[in-house]
Amino acid sequence: KGSQSTLYGSDAIAGVINIITKKKFEQKVQAVGGLSYGSFNTLRGNAGIQGSLNKLSYQASYAAMNTDGISEAKQTGSIPFDKDGATQHSLQSSFDFKPIESLSVKPFIRYNTFKGAYDAGAFTDDLQNKYDATLLSTGLQSNYQLKNGSVNLQYSYDETQRRYDGTYGPSEYNGKFNHLEIFSNYQITKQLQLLAGIATQNFKMLDETSSEKNPAVSIFSPYMSLLGNFNKLSLEGGVRYNRRTKFGDATTFSMNPSYLINNFK
Repeated sequence: KGSQSTLYGSDAIAGVINIITKKKFEQKVQAVGGLSYGSFNTLRGNAGIQGSLNKLSYQASYAAMNTDGISEAKQTGSIPFDKDGATQHSLQSSFDFKPIESLSVKPFIRYNTFKGAYDAGAFTDDLQNKYDATLLSTGLQSNYQLKNGSVNLQYSYDETQRRYDGTYGPSEYNGKFNHLEIFSNYQITKQLQLLAGIATQNFKMLDETSSEKNPAVSIFSPYMSLLGNFNKLSLEGGVRYNRRTKFGDATTFSMNPSYLINNFK
């Protein structure tokens, strides 16, 4: 509850929701799938397998979507504008391996392709403009359980490739992003919990024609947060130091008291 910017960045101004997916499947092999059809001739489908084998859980799936879409530009005359459709294909796979009871390692990989059409502006139709893009995302999460806490490691790598073709000629964008984070949470007492970690990020755009060739920026961020729960009163204080290669250094902190007036059920 409250601002969590020192831990999760500027988007976490009102709180954080932690979504935990299903950890283990009941069967060794299970097939799943779905198919749907809707407006604008939109067709979606997916198929996959999942299961558990001893200390390993796994899942792999493929999904596709195709739609005729609508015109991105607003029609201004009597001649109807063409529809700007889109197509998407995605493959993903993830694993959860537990070599010992207290340790889990979860590698994952996702690959997406996108193709579609776009117009020349808010009120200008265009029959030639096309785009295609690919997104590769891979990495792993690891968790080691302690008696009164845990140690966590997260690494992800994203690679984006985009190309635009049409009336104004081809243009391309290629980018890479690396994120590595190690953090630990420890239950000091029944009421107090400490969380501390270090994160490093690297952004790079591969573009020889930009004003700065292949621009890149790196961010190094140690952080710490102390959380206290005292019946209906909760107190949270955190601090984060950011060292940016392009924009200098900055330190942010937060203090978040909250009190539960009534528990409505």
